[in-house]
Formats: sequence, C-alpha cells, structure tokens
Amino acid sequence: MGSTEKKGTVKAILIMVFSMFMSRGIGFIRTAVLAGQAGTGTAADAYAFSFLLPDLLNQMLAGGVLSVTFIPLFQSLDHDRKAQNRFFSNLFWIGTALFSVGIAIMWIFTPQLLLLAAGKNIAQSEAFGLTVDLTRIILPAQLFFFWGALLNGVQYANKRFFVPSLTPVLYNIGIIAGGVALAPYIGINGFAWGVVAGAFVGNVAVQIPGVMKMGTALVPVLDKNDPLLREWLFKTLPLIFTLGLAFSNELMGRIYGSRSPEGTGALSALNYAYRLFMIFVGIFGQAFAGGIYPFITRMANENKLAEMETMVFSTLEKTAVFTLLGSALLFATRYDVTALLFQRGSFTADSTLITANALAAYLPGMFFFSAIMILNRPFFALRKTYTTLAISLITLAITIPIYSTIGLKLGVIGIGLTGSLASLITYSLLLVQWKKVHPESKVKAFTLRTIHILIVSLAVALVAVALSKLPMPQEQTVLWQIVRIIVQSIPPLVLALIYFDRSGILSLKSLMRRGR
Repeated sequence: MGSTEKKGTVKAILIMVFSMFMSRGIGFIRTAVLAGQAGTGTAADAYAFSFLLPDLLNQMLAGGVLSVTFIPLFQSLDHDRKAQNRFFSNLFWIGTALFSVGIAIMWIFTPQLLLLAAGKNIAQSEAFGLTVDLTRIILPAQLFFFWGALLNGVQYANKRFFVPSLTPVLYNIGIIAGGVALAPYIGINGFAWGVVAGAFVGNVAVQIPGVMKMGTALVPVLDKNDPLLREWLFKTLPLIFTLGLAFSNELMGRIYGSRSPEGTGALSALNYAYRLFMIFVGIFGQAFAGGIYPFITRMANENKLAEMETMVFSTLEKTAVFTLLGSALLFATRYDVTALLFQRGSFTADSTLITANALAAYLPGMFFFSAIMILNRPFFALRKTYTTLAISLITLAITIPIYSTIGLKLGVIGIGLTGSLASLITYSLLLVQWKKVHPESKVKAFTLRTIHILIVSLAVALVAVALSKLPMPQEQTVLWQIVRIIVQSIPPLVLALIYFDRSGILSLKSLMRRGR
C-alpha cells in the first residue's frame, strides 16, 4: 500500500472515529435523557420494543446494508457518470416504492405483528397499547434511513466522509430535541417524533448537497430488468436474509427481554446497557470498518489479498487493545459507571443494579462484536456475501436454543452472555473462512497477538477489581463515584498502555502525533 493510500486510509478512519465518537457521545446523552424521563418502567419498555418492526423492515429491504454492496458496483462505473446516475436513480425509485408499501402494511397490522413477537412483559401489560402507538410513529423514518444509506454510499464511493459522518450525530440530536421539547406534553411519544425528525435531517436534508457536489443526479428511471440492479440484488440478498450481529443482538434482546423473569424493566435495562456497550463498538468497530472499506474494495478489485489482510489485521489489533482494555475496566467499575451516567429522575438504584448486570454480560463480546464489523468487510469487498450468510445462519442455529433456555432462566445476564457467545462464534468462523479465501494468511500470528492483548487486559481487570477493595467511602454521590472510577481504572490503564508501547503492540508516540 502506497504512502498516499495509507494517508488516505488514516484520514478516513480518523474522520469516522471522530464522527462515531461524537455520535455515540450524543447518543449517550439521548439515552441518559430517556433514562431520566422513563427509568426502567413500562414506558421505557414500550419504547425499546417499538423499534422491533421498523428495524425488521429496514433489514428486510436492505436499508441497513445497502451501501455495503452499492459502493463496489458504483465505483466500477467511475468513468461513466451517466451510468452511475442511472444505477443510483433506479435503486432509489425502486427502493422508495418497496419501503412505502412495507411501511403501509406494517402500520396497518402493527398490533397483530407485535403480538407475534412480544412476550408477556409487553403483550400482557399496559405497555402494549403504547408500544403500538410508538411503532406507528417511528415506522416512516425507515424511508429516510433508506435514502440516507444510498446518499451516503455515493459519497463513500468518492472517498468523501465528513458529510456522511454527520448522519448519526444529527439523528441523535433530533431524538434529544424531540424528548426535551415534547416529552413534557406528550410523554415518551416525544422521543419517537424526535426519531422521525432526526432521521430526515441527518439522512436526507444534510446529505443531498453533499451528493450534488459529487455530480450525481437523480434521473427518471424505473428498470427492474437492469443487469446492474440485478447484480446488486444478487449480492445483497444474503445480507437481507442474514441477521447481522448488531441487528440480531438487538432483536433477541427485545424478544427475550420481553419474556425475562425479571418482568417490567428487564427490556429497558438491556436496552440501556446495550447502548452504552455500543459506544465502544461504534467507535472502534463500526468507524474503523467504515474508514477502511472504500480502500479494501479497491484492493479486492485488484486481487491484492495480502495488502488487504495487512490493513484489516492492523486495524483489528488496535481495536483489540482499546476494546479489551475498555471492557476490562468497565466490568470492574460497572456499578459506579451505570449510577454516574443514568441514576437520576425515574432511574432508581434498582434500575442501576439490573442495567449494570446486563452490561457485565455484554462486555465479554465487546472485542468480538467490534472485530466482526471489520472482518466482514473483506468478504463484502470480494463480494462473498453468501459466506457471511452461512456463518450468520450457523451462529443463529447454535444460539437461539441457548437464548430460549439458559438465556431466559438467567434473565438479563443470560441474554447478554448469549449475545457475547454469538459474537465469539461469528468471529471465529470468519477467521477460519478467511484462511480458506487467502491460504497464505497470517491468521495464526494475528491470533497469538490478540491472545497476548487479551491476557494483559484480564490482568488489568484483576488489578482494577483489587483496587476496588481499597478503603474508600461508598456514598452514592457524583464526587465519590468519579473518585472510585478513577482510582480503579486509571492506574491499570496507564500501566497497560506503557506495556503495549514497550512491547510494540501500540505506539503511543504515533497515536499522540495523529491525535494532533
């Protein structure tokens, strides 16, 4: 990989990381505002479950994975702007028609569809009517997400990252604004209307000027027989029928959370824990994956598998350092962190306890979850989407019985741990399959380095837990929560970073230089 390409990759990753940091930070504020407003009560459970049908529609119609298969095909038309506009427009109009029909059907049959998935904590409680109302408010936003995925795909294909990076930031700001401005008058429905507003502004209004600068235009075309559209559909079908790990974790969390033996509050506790967990996954998984993808698609088109692997494994090692250390320190400080971030208003000490337990169960999967987002990309770039389909189906076949038995018996802890197990299985199968795709792969050496990082991170967790035994005041005040978190996390973190720097795993000097 040349120096220009390398600099472009680093720049793209930094933009995506900054964007994801901002997005997840604002997303946390969104979650904290919701937690203070609704706690882990009936309304919070209804809100968490109300995303089930909209997210399912988005998955069924490829809105969540559209750009993954769109980018390589759009890039292949680089020297034919007319063909690019035709492909973009055809997909836009056909997708818009499908989403409009899907939204209308789901809106009409919302109660019946929800009853098929909801457990007794939702279906047999006062939360059900509210869940129906919230679902119907949120459903139309899926059309904006589809448009946004397509508009962002055009910009990513042209290696323009800044404007698309604003999408999740503005989306979260919209939800916060809806909650703050409307919740005092219409309750939790205000957050749902914020979803619609944020989806439109972040995915559509801000993205259109960015696409226009690329020279891409929407033209009148509706051709279901277009060979390029058929190729896109053929490559996308596996992803449509594959429950991606992020989506499947949320889906299973909602379905089994609504059946959890803890009753009311279990579903919303899983939701809060998952949102906190996803801050790290978003920054070190999703952002890294988005940053490298346009570059590895180029390498894939040139069959440069060795260069592709070098970029992917290098990114994965950095991901391992940050996520494994983060999960170790979060596990040790989970109760204070949860209380500090959420415990106010309607979010009580009992809410803190159940949410911290759910968080502890998700944490073992943080690295694997993040790594899958990166490790999937070479298969997408090589257009081997049926490989990821097979792996996802195998993972689901193994874990669904576990969700239904051990997961339910252990409540939120069992549901979270099963999600972590699913990420480990998927990650392992992806590595095995990559070795088959690239027989000269250095998977073994990479795995040994990752195990090295894992061992150091486990030692960090043990030190952090040991520091929690120091005689410190246990008052549940903001001051003492912060003090306890700092005492437990900073010393082992500093020691670990120094060790990683001395051992050559992570260069602190290079990291600080890029930070400037």
